[in-house]
Amino acid sequence: MRWLLLISLPCVVAWAAANEPVVRDAALWPFSSASPWNMAIGDQAAYQPIASPRFACDRGGSLNCAGFSHPVYLAGASDPEVRISRRGTATPFATARVPAEAKPDSHADGHLHIIDPGRRKVIEMFGARREADGGITATAVVENDLTDDGIYPAWHGVRAYGGSALAGLIRTGELTNGIRHALAIAVEQQALNRQGPMGKAWVWPASSCDNNNSYGTSGNLFMGSLLAIPAGVDLKASGLRGPALEMGIALQDYGAYITDCTGTNLSFYAEPAAAAEVAEVGRGDVAKLVSLLQVVANNSPQNVGGGGKRRRSSAPPFAPPGQAIVDGGLPPLITTEPTAQSVQAGAAVRMAVVATGSEPLTYKWRRSGVAVGGNQPELAIAAARPGDAGTYVCMVSNAYGRVATAGARVTVAGGDASPQGPPAETMAAWKVRLLSTVRAAVDAGGLPQYRSELMRSRVSVRDVDSEGGLTVLAGGATMLVAWKQLKVGELASLAEDLARAGGEERHALAAFFLLSAGEEQAAGPHLDRAAGQAQSVRSAFAGR
Repeated sequence: MRWLLLISLPCVVAWAAANEPVVRDAALWPFSSASPWNMAIGDQAAYQPIASPRFACDRGGSLNCAGFSHPVYLAGASDPEVRISRRGTATPFATARVPAEAKPDSHADGHLHIIDPGRRKVIEMFGARREADGGITATAVVENDLTDDGIYPAWHGVRAYGGSALAGLIRTGELTNGIRHALAIAVEQQALNRQGPMGKAWVWPASSCDNNNSYGTSGNLFMGSLLAIPAGVDLKASGLRGPALEMGIALQDYGAYITDCTGTNLSFYAEPAAAAEVAEVGRGDVAKLVSLLQVVANNSPQNVGGGGKRRRSSAPPFAPPGQAIVDGGLPPLITTEPTAQSVQAGAAVRMAVVATGSEPLTYKWRRSGVAVGGNQPELAIAAARPGDAGTYVCMVSNAYGRVATAGARVTVAGGDASPQGPPAETMAAWKVRLLSTVRAAVDAGGLPQYRSELMRSRVSVRDVDSEGGLTVLAGGATMLVAWKQLKVGELASLAEDLARAGGEERHALAAFFLLSAGEEQAAGPHLDRAAGQAQSVRSAFAGR
């Protein structure tokens, strides 16, 4: 079964130092920083004991991830397109990519939630059913934006409170790594008071309710009420450990909103993919958590969580679409490459790179393998000389990774650039040598590998054609990659993999492309083992 986090390992939010991630993935940690789901309890919160004729703090509750659950799937770009329709309507609600194994919850509510490949939208369904033709029909279906507040002025969800069903759901990994949002809970219908303070059967952030004729008429529990563990409670002294303690911390820092009704005293909700972690939370643990809950009586749009100084910092910004998250931060991503230039001797040259990623970013410029310039995204030459000609590469790095630009060739008219770097035909010749070596390795039954900057993982080369088109296997899918698409770092990675088989030729290839990527230190051992080939490599970089 391909549940959301199990197929999204490159993009899982890892917890950085002090448990404070720098950025987040909307598919895994949704909704805006200003959403009540992501705003912590304040130090002005006014707590009241729960008073309801059908709720008892000593009756315990459940942590639900099986029956009447909320399955969440992340669709991929290669998943089949599926028609999704409201039952009884002729026009489809949407055509969306849906994993083949995506199934609604088997119980009456039939929830099913599909996050789009762009990781910004979710289609939420109630009463969903897979039809014989592969399509999906549902009693209710909505599309919600994972980057908005997750709550709406009127009903716009598939849970009774009117907001997103993903809000407050405990996701895979959170019971181990920490929960950084409010939880969603459900209580018995009769425990809710339908006579709300604003004349409605619900309070903010709810915008709706279910059959309020079954609600009671007294008490301080309403649809949308915020419950929390008061700040003065010592959770560890209460005997909570492991995942149960993580729930307790979340309930103390963020609280839990009533979003639905259940047949038991109180239910928490986790996605089915978190079943292994949920199993570590005993009924006694849940009972202890329920016994500690109180109502935050002054929660409002103007004073979320009671207002005042918050117990936790705001949720971090979302990662840019398509940019991976590593250890809670963004590795560099080059958005603008330096451009090739041809100038007259004495003219100015300006090279620039634009990159995104978690700060601080470090820039290292090299001309044909030799360090030049300072730690700046720009490299300026006031008056170019023949010795300034060559191929310029900038390595951009931060605490979460590094990436090199493609080479930008600078020529200076009136001078010989060859001492500054290998001429174009020399670079081409080395690439031909590497291509021939790849071909030989594939023919011999080997599977050369390189680290793909696009896939952010290692891929295996299964075939190579005369034009340098590589057939690669990545994550079970086969793709064709043109030789010119490979960056210097990827070529170096491929050469290094080939060099593991030994031989002067292969170590020389690895050394050449490591030098091209500015990795002089890493190239050293390969040069030592290249023996007779080493001089050829060194001469290509002589004079720099």
